[in-house]
Amino acid sequence: MQTYKAILIDAKTETVSEVTVPSRGFVNAANLLIGSDCYTCGPRLGNGDGVLVDDEGLLTLTPETKFFLFGSYPQPLAGNGLVVGCNMSDGETKDVESTVAEIESKVDFLTLAQVQRGIARGLWS
Repeated sequence: MQTYKAILIDAKTETVSEVTVPSRGFVNAANLLIGSDCYTCGPRLGNGDGVLVDDEGLLTLTPETKFFLFGSYPQPLAGNGLVVGCNMSDGETKDVESTVAEIESKVDFLTLAQVQRGIARGLWS
């Protein structure tokens, strides 16, 4: 079975690690890794990689919800992220081009309280 190399941004454990995702059943596997029922594409990188995040992450907040900031993306993202590669010519998923070290350098983890304080100070709308 074909698999894709991806990078998991785990907000709960505050770790960034390489994972493999099967090509068959990709949507279900990606949702399981992210911890979502429905994902959406968040930040994009210049190399074609993109970060998949929980499309309903802000609808299911609890005091334990963790967030992450990603590079220059303008707002915190709730929950986990999955960095996957994208073939720009046909839109198909492929192995991620970024390295774990490159992604780690772009990620800062936050608690819900930190995000709320940032919103109150006008950092994010």
